[in-house]
Amino acid sequence: MQKMNELSPRQIVSRAISRRLVLGGAAAIVASPVLAEQCRIGPPEHPKGPLVWLDLDQVELDAAYDQSAYAPLGGQIRARFSSASEEVRTLLGAPQRLAYGPSEFEKLDIYRTKRPRAPIFVYFHGGAWLRGSAKDSAFPAEMFVRAGARNDFNLPETVVKGGLCESGMYDLKAVRLSARSKYVKFADQIEEEMSPQRHLDLIRAPVVVTYGTNETPEFQHQSHDFVAAMKAAGKPVELIVAENFNHFETEESLGNPYGPNGRAALALMKLAPA
Repeated sequence: MQKMNELSPRQIVSRAISRRLVLGGAAAIVASPVLAEQCRIGPPEHPKGPLVWLDLDQVELDAAYDQSAYAPLGGQIRARFSSASEEVRTLLGAPQRLAYGPSEFEKLDIYRTKRPRAPIFVYFHGGAWLRGSAKDSAFPAEMFVRAGARNDFNLPETVVKGGLCESGMYDLKAVRLSARSKYVKFADQIEEEMSPQRHLDLIRAPVVVTYGTNETPEFQHQSHDFVAAMKAAGKPVELIVAENFNHFETEESLGNPYGPNGRAALALMKLAPA
């Protein structure tokens, strides 16, 4: 082994840097449990309680309907929805706004394409009945307008040629048992009428169901159950699993012609990326 007085200045600096890197790496390893706790995925640590739904206790069920528990950076992605939507309006111009109810929130934004007799894409954004707006959900519009689609409504049911269900809830029974019932006043009638899985007879077009493998266990479970029910009813359905996508990332992919939802939507409409 060389002694320090036998080393060149370059070798001394190199060894000093290497030592700092090793010590820094050790410190990072020691700190990692703390960082992991700050970015916990799933429900908080807790003693297992009585089962409320399937194999989930109340804490686990509440987390399964709280996207922030499984997508801790969801706020950053929603911020991208907003900034990307603003950019879309800069590129396409302000949309036409039509009211379907009395409040300012009850308005539909319509982005039109120049293609004649274009297929129509209608997008219902999510938000856990708490957040989200048409204004901040315009980010997919550019892809559809450039590909030759447009947004519209007031259409007869026979015009609907397909549906894309991304990361959805198809039966509200478990949702009603979760913490969402604190701000949504579920009743038997609401649960029944707003659970698509209980009204498969109304589905008359092919449906594509998508979800991400980093979604909450309930959103994955809901998707699988809905697809199984569709198949049992003899309805045309396709399941697309987006590997390594969380809830917000799957939604964001709707604006990407090569993302799981954007690709699926264009295929349903028989459109090619612009």
